[in-house]
Amino acid sequence: MNRSKPTAPTKDSVSYPVTDKDNGFVSAAPPRRRFHDLHGSDQREARFADQGGAVMAHRFARLWRALVRCACWLTTLVALVYLCSYVIDAHKRTTKAPGCHWNAVPNPGNVPYSASFCYLNKETVLLRLYDQSGKKLLAERTYFHLDRPFVVLKRNELIFDTYPDDAFIALPPSLFERLRAKLP
Repeated sequence: MNRSKPTAPTKDSVSYPVTDKDNGFVSAAPPRRRFHDLHGSDQREARFADQGGAVMAHRFARLWRALVRCACWLTTLVALVYLCSYVIDAHKRTTKAPGCHWNAVPNPGNVPYSASFCYLNKETVLLRLYDQSGKKLLAERTYFHLDRPFVVLKRNELIFDTYPDDAFIALPPSLFERLRAKLP
C-alpha cells in the first residue's frame, strides 16, 4: 500500500464558491488574482533586489530619455513659433518697405555708413544701415515704437532710442548682422 503524505491544496486546485447575489449565480472559479500575482512581480522584485543599483540606473536612464525627448519637442516648437514670426515679419518688410517714405539719419561724425528708417505701419519702424555709397545693405532691424524715433549715427554704433532700453547696431556690423540683412 502506497502511503504518501497528503499535500496542501494550492490556489489553483481548490474551487472557491463565488456567488453573484443579484443574479443568483454560483461559480466554482477561483477569485480574481491581482495584477502583480498574474505577472510574477514577487519573482521580479527578488531578481531586481539582487542587482542592487541596476534598477535605479535603468529607471534613471528611462527618465533621462523622456526628458531629452520632451526637450527636443519643446525646442522644435519654439523654433517653429520663431520661424512663423520671422516669416510674418519678412512678409511685412517686403510688401510695405518699397512704398515707404524713407527718412535719412543725420551723419554728423562723417561715419563711413549711411542709415535710413521708415514706418511700415503705425507702430513698426524699419531701420536699415548701408555702406557709404548707400547701395549695399549691411544691417536691417525692425522696432516697435509709437513715437517718432530718435536715431543717432555715432562713430562705433547706430543707436535707435527706444523706451525703456536703447537698441543699437555695432559698427562695423557683425557677420551675423550682414548675413541676416541678406535674408528676406
